Amino acid sequence: MVPGDSWDSIMLDADHVSLDEIGLVDAAPEPDFDHITAFVAALTHAPVALVSIVEPSRDRQFFKSMHGLAEPWRSRRQTPLSHSFCKHVRATGRPLIVNDARLHPLVKDNGAVPDLGVIAYLGVPIHDADEKPIGALCAIDGEPRAWNAGEVETLSKLAHFVDGQIQLRTALKNSERRRARLAAEVEARKAAEEKLRTLASTDPLTGVANRRVFTERAEAELARCNRRGGCVSVITIDLDHFKRVNDTHGHDAGDAVLKAVTRRISNQLRDKIDLLARIGGEEFVVLVPDMAAPRAAILAERFRRVVTNDPVTVGRDIRLAITASFGVAASSTGMTEVHQLLKLADEALYAAKAGGRNRVEIAGDLISMAAG
Repeated sequence: MVPGDSWDSIMLDADHVSLDEIGLVDAAPEPDFDHITAFVAALTHAPVALVSIVEPSRDRQFFKSMHGLAEPWRSRRQTPLSHSFCKHVRATGRPLIVNDARLHPLVKDNGAVPDLGVIAYLGVPIHDADEKPIGALCAIDGEPRAWNAGEVETLSKLAHFVDGQIQLRTALKNSERRRARLAAEVEARKAAEEKLRTLASTDPLTGVANRRVFTERAEAELARCNRRGGCVSVITIDLDHFKRVNDTHGHDAGDAVLKAVTRRISNQLRDKIDLLARIGGEEFVVLVPDMAAPRAAILAERFRRVVTNDPVTVGRDIRLAITASFGVAASSTGMTEVHQLLKLADEALYAAKAGGRNRVEIAGDLISMAAG
């Protein structure tokens, strides 16, 4: 960033970003900062230059960049605040000029004087994206020296570049966060839309298709049959004496029966071809494309057997014997209305009920396939 540029547009709506997140502390040295400390040393002829991040909560200053710092401090890359001049720059937000630390009342007792050999010090504040001081860009000499106004100005200008790096990193981190939030929001919206589609297309109790989906799919199959020939069959299903289950054992038991029946029938369907839908309380319908009535009746008989062969277990000790009646109808040439096909299947279903229940009837000739 060029000194004096505004970051308002970039930092608008910025979240709080920690120094760790943008790699200012506990992170490896980086050329972007090392170039700046090298410039400081070259322009001020100081043997040591630092980008120092002061963290009072952790009682330390961390050196994001070091030029000319001796061991063991170079490897440690930090000192306690008892050995920090930069903490005063952070605290005041103003430059600190020390010509001879041994005589300066603010720092003469600072541990950096005997342990790091800091005698002359020039530090200017560096800032986070909120323009709060977080440390200092500084030049250090092991001998007394008088810092001139040009050197103070040079450090101040270079500090703008440090600030620019910090602001840029903060802006990029916020951009990453916004992208991540946006991606999460998009995924959440997709999930919500999918859930709405599922709710709009399925029966909430059993999870099978609802009447609307059945009607749409049946209309499409009828249209296809009229274009290309062939037929589509439907099988209507009604559980026998289902009201007795609810009245005797309660609606929870009735719900368990409905779920069990749909599972058993679903297991007999051709994957992604046949469609099971719930169209009433205990009423179901199966759409069977490309299958004539006689074969559909055989399939319906298979349904009847899987429904009736095993009782439905409710709770620990209730076993309910369930039967169902089935009506089968196939489309004829030129049939375009789903309700026509359903009407034929329902007529066969009524015939199955009238004939004693627990049986399959085919529309038209009402060919009976009674329980045997």
